[in-house]
Order: sequence, then C-alpha cells, then structure tokens
Amino acid sequence: GVRQRTEGSNPSANVLENDDDSAFLKIVVHGVLFLCLYFFSILLQSIKNMFRIFTYHILEGIIIFIILKTMYDNQVTVLNEKQIPLTQIQIAEALGYSKNKVYAAFKKLQSEGYIEAMGKGKYKLSNSAIVVMEL
Repeated sequence: GVRQRTEGSNPSANVLENDDDSAFLKIVVHGVLFLCLYFFSILLQSIKNMFRIFTYHILEGIIIFIILKTMYDNQVTVLNEKQIPLTQIQIAEALGYSKNKVYAAFKKLQSEGYIEAMGKGKYKLSNSAIVVMEL
C-alpha cells in the first residue's frame, strides 16, 4: 500500500517503496490471471475431450444400429428358421464400412445379446433385436 511520509524521511525513498509495492501487486495480479487462464484452458480441453468421446459413442451406436437394420432387412427363412445370409464382409462392402468396424459391431451385438451365432459365418437375430427393429 501507500506509506505516509514522516518528517525527515527521504521523499525519493518513499516513491521507491510505492513503486516496489505497485510492481509486486502487478506481479501477483498477472500471476493470478495466468493461473485462471491456465485452468480455464484445461477445463476447455477436458470439455472438448468429453465431447469427442460422447460423439464417438453416438456414432458407434448409429453404425451398430445400421448394421443391425441391414441384418434385419435381409433375413431369410430356412427350414422355418430366420437367419442372416450375409457375411460380415458382404455387410461391410454394402454399407461402405471397414471389415474391422463391422467385426467390432458384430462382437458388440453378440455380447449384448442382439445376434446369435448359428455356426461358421451364420447368424440370427435374437428376440430382443427383433423387438428393437419393430418399434
């Protein structure tokens, strides 16, 4: 703060003390502003990363739904049992997805009980998948 000058004190020393206090205050204010900006940038980066993850999961869900819909639309009945005659590669090519993306979707659909393997490369939709598709 500002110090009052007393009798006999050196006026130039008093000015120097005021400048030191002012410089210190500026340093503190700049430091606080820097920390605020730094933490704000970290917060923005975190929000950006959460949005990226959220968007990724939404897109992944849409892709899985499209694959499930393709399977549902292409079911055939063989000996009174519905099955999907398409291979993962055929589905990937038909939809323009990579084989890896379709493979991952199949794994997720199987683990969540929407499709069932009937043998090598043969699948059928579960009752829960049919309910979802007929909503």
